[in-house]
Amino acid sequence: MKRIIKPYTIVIVAILTTAFCHTSKNLQKHIKSNYFDLPSERLIDLQNKLLTDSVAVLSNQSTALLGNYLSQKVLETPDSNSIDIRGNYFWNIYNALPSFVSANERHTGYNQGARDYSDNEQLMAYAIYRIDRSPENLRRIFEIFKPSLTQLVSSNTYNDMGVRQYVVKAISSYEEISQISNFKTLLQNAYTQVDTTTGSFAWEGTQQSFRKFENSAYGFSVDEVNQIIAKHLELERYSDMAYSPWLSFWMRRNHENNMDEVLKILNEIDSIYSSQ
Repeated sequence: MKRIIKPYTIVIVAILTTAFCHTSKNLQKHIKSNYFDLPSERLIDLQNKLLTDSVAVLSNQSTALLGNYLSQKVLETPDSNSIDIRGNYFWNIYNALPSFVSANERHTGYNQGARDYSDNEQLMAYAIYRIDRSPENLRRIFEIFKPSLTQLVSSNTYNDMGVRQYVVKAISSYEEISQISNFKTLLQNAYTQVDTTTGSFAWEGTQQSFRKFENSAYGFSVDEVNQIIAKHLELERYSDMAYSPWLSFWMRRNHENNMDEVLKILNEIDSIYSSQ
């Protein structure tokens, strides 16, 4: 069975709800990880990198290390005009996952091997990728960093470097998708198809032909995933929404059962910056 790939993972929420550099001691016990596939022989390595004796519940110091690393790898940019959040997350987190993560989750497409990652980069990418994504954990993380959000990401950065654009597009795409009757069930049906299929359909003129994936873990392009989701949502083939990367974003959030909480957090984030 082919599991759903995560080319951008949570994107904005993954960034802003794990970039928690200023944590509160009385809340630190609530931050959970989900390192279910960490090999026992790598446990000590990860403990050393996160400066903790336990990686099941992350400490103040551990969360600060993860937040600083994520900010450095995803929010920093050589472009003075914009931040490529999705691209940075793909190259520095998702594509950097260590080999012990199932090949059904890691990137194994044409970009595999395009960059070399140190042991530290691989373990830190894994530590961030496997943060518990339950609604409760995302909310706890958000409440911890929210008071210092505008210090972490300035208003100028948020508005002028493209961060606000990501948030607004995510919210507006949800508003459009949610107008479709029974949309959550349809998104889950789409996820099930993407998770189990072994190929994709390509248009040849007015006909579609099935092509079997050569790389099972990363056979889908964003456009191919969108085709599947758009079909389940009965979107018009040439509608703008049918080609939106936020289709797969909300499909994954729906599958993780954190869609409603993520939407609340995104709205709160934009509200904070709109009031500045």
